[in-house]
Amino acid sequence: MKVSVLKILLLFSAITLGISNHGFSQNTGKIKTISVEKFQKKIDKLKDIQLIDVRRPEEYADGFIKGAVNYNVLDSTLINHIPLLDKNKPVFVYCRTGVRGLKAAKILEADGFKVFNLRGGLKNWEGKRLPIVKKQ
Repeated sequence: MKVSVLKILLLFSAITLGISNHGFSQNTGKIKTISVEKFQKKIDKLKDIQLIDVRRPEEYADGFIKGAVNYNVLDSTLINHIPLLDKNKPVFVYCRTGVRGLKAAKILEADGFKVFNLRGGLKNWEGKRLPIVKKQ
């Protein structure tokens, strides 16, 4: 009984630490979670970027940032496309609210990419009345 209670406490502690260490303001290593304004300026200014929408295909079809490719982070799509990405070019990722974007950013950062995650995701982008493209 003591062993199982101890395991539960350790698991709870690990989960709590994991959540608190992975907030949206995390800017460690090669991942930067940035505001809509900074994200837009960077993707407009830089010529050679990789812009990835990490949402599900049906979400992507409803609207995406111009120039974005759709590599779903919730299945193997993103991981399968990593070899096609250029580590010498920055990667800009976004999802609906920023959570899946951060997950994708961590995967890419672990593979040696410099990654920018859109704080608040496409929901925040649209809230600023910035344009999106609908898939035809």
